[in-house]
Amino acid sequence: MKGRTSLLWVREKYHVAFALTALTAMTQMLIGQFDADYLAAVFVGGRLSYVYYRYARTPLRSLKESLRMVDLIQGVVFATFVAQLPTSLATTLVVTGLAVIPYYAKISLFGCSLRQIPYLKLLYIGVLWTSVVIAPIYDTAGQLTPSVLTYASAYTLRTFLFVLALTIPFDIRDRETDRGQIHTLATALGKRTAVSISILILLINLGVDG
Repeated sequence: MKGRTSLLWVREKYHVAFALTALTAMTQMLIGQFDADYLAAVFVGGRLSYVYYRYARTPLRSLKESLRMVDLIQGVVFATFVAQLPTSLATTLVVTGLAVIPYYAKISLFGCSLRQIPYLKLLYIGVLWTSVVIAPIYDTAGQLTPSVLTYASAYTLRTFLFVLALTIPFDIRDRETDRGQIHTLATALGKRTAVSISILILLINLGVDG
C-alpha cells in the first residue's frame, strides 16, 4: 500500500506540472508568442512545488539530512530557465514560488496559521496558478490589440474558475488527511456537495463570455 501511495505521489507531481504547463502553452497560443524557456520554467517550477511541500514540513534541524541532490539539481535548472526570461515573467515565477512557502510552512499571520483559514487553500492555489498561466498575456500587453486584451480579461477569469474546479477533486481525495487540519470544501461539506460545486464552477466557466 505504501509503495502504491508513493507511486501515486510521483505521478501526481508530474500530472500537476504537465497541467500547469499545458494551460500556459494555451495562453501562449492565444497571443501567438511561444516561449520555450517560460514553459520549461513553469514545468520545473510546478514539479518543485511538491518539493516545497515536503521541505516546508521538515523541522529545520533535520533539513540538511532531508535534502536530496535531485531536488537541488531541479532548483538549479529552474533558476537557469528563469534567468533567461524577461523581468516581468521571471518575477511572476519567483514571487509565485515564494508565495507557496508561507502556506505549506504553516507560518502564522496575526496569530493564525494560513492553513487554518477556511477554504484559503482553494483560493490560494487558484490565484497562484492563474498568475503563472496568464502572465505571458500581460507581459506582451503593449503589443496586443484592444480586442485581444478584452478577451484576455475574460480568459483570466475562466482560467481562475477552471483551476478552482480542478483543485476540488484533490481536496476530495485528501479529505481524510485534511480533516481537523485544513478547512476545505470536501472536509466541511462532504464529497457529494464538493463534486456538485466543482461541476457548478465548470458550468459558470463555460458561461463566461470570451
